[in-house]
Amino acid sequence: MKQSQNAITYLRSQYRAVYGRAYVKGLASAVLLSSALAPMVTQAATINGSTWDNATDATLKNGDTLGTTTKDTKSFNKLSLGNGANVTIDPSHSVAVKDQLWVTAGNTVNVTSGGSVTSWDPSQTTGYLNATGDLISNGTINLGSGTAGTSRIEVNRVELQNSSVTNIQGETHTGTASPTSNPHWTTNAKLVAGHGQNGELVQYASAQLNLNNSSIVEVRPDSTAKFDGTINFNATNQFNSAIIRGVAHNQDGAGTSADLHFNSGSTINVNSGSGENGIYAARTQFSQNTINVKNGGTLNLDGDFLSDTSSAHGQGSFLADGATINIANGGRVIVGNGSNTQDPTNPDFNPETSKTTLALASNDSAASHVKGSGTLEVQGNLILTETILDEFVGTPNNEGHVQLSNGG
Repeated sequence: MKQSQNAITYLRSQYRAVYGRAYVKGLASAVLLSSALAPMVTQAATINGSTWDNATDATLKNGDTLGTTTKDTKSFNKLSLGNGANVTIDPSHSVAVKDQLWVTAGNTVNVTSGGSVTSWDPSQTTGYLNATGDLISNGTINLGSGTAGTSRIEVNRVELQNSSVTNIQGETHTGTASPTSNPHWTTNAKLVAGHGQNGELVQYASAQLNLNNSSIVEVRPDSTAKFDGTINFNATNQFNSAIIRGVAHNQDGAGTSADLHFNSGSTINVNSGSGENGIYAARTQFSQNTINVKNGGTLNLDGDFLSDTSSAHGQGSFLADGATINIANGGRVIVGNGSNTQDPTNPDFNPETSKTTLALASNDSAASHVKGSGTLEVQGNLILTETILDEFVGTPNNEGHVQLSNGG
């Protein structure tokens, strides 16, 4: 019995030794493992640009800042945001990108009042004619900060990818602080695509574009915009505007009007507010998309401004091809009148000086509809079938109004 007890005691001591060594080894391994898994602590850095000819690539990470810039030190080839970056671009830290500004998912760029991102040589006064850089985002862009000073992103190509959120808001004006610029929209915070050659704006299906007070998205001549996501117009009062503009011509009169396409699946929401919400272009197509105008909201459809310093409009052609326009009670869609009554079938028809037209058509797969109890105001031309008209004004769920005004 004593021998058995001694044997048990011996075995226990051996087990303790084995387990003890295993514990120590395991603890050491755990320490090593936890060290390997611990997040890398990176040093926040100041990222400086260079001259246009010497521009290089750079990545802004969480905590990094841009160095103070002048026109000779603000250029990058490719500027990327990663690792939770939240970067501010103000007048002292503006940048020019030769290749692209890339805002990846989970990262944010804030372009505050007076700040800018451009895509041409900042030392050249007409450098925009040779713009090369792009904006690509599936993160968050806050363009403008609601205070005085025009914020702008002006590039060759804009690509708003899935899950991206783009917020544009310039100075918010009130009755006691109305716009002093003439016309007021010239100082709106602006996102511009189409500088240089073969420019375009592309919005993916789950991308969101919020046009708040004093905002404008501008597509330059010889360029195309393709919207597939959600667009929210949020101009709140008569002193503010939210605009999508397809520019008809360059300042020297050259160029072909930009084309705007709102494709199948895209949704335009015009929210309540007495501000000027507008789509202004010579050519616009709504293809099986949806437009929702809420109570108290107004959407203006008209041609482009006659110039970059004008509030008057030229002719606009809007084709709703299988689209649905919902106008809530108290909401309004206004088809503008352009600038005169020239016949659009005339061989000498001038798209800048003729009446604006909204044509409601049906394609092979879908019919166009106007629904709701709001008002469709026609100052220019409206082309539609009797079926579409009856659906809007004469069905139990749709008691809308068609109003002809100002020569419509």
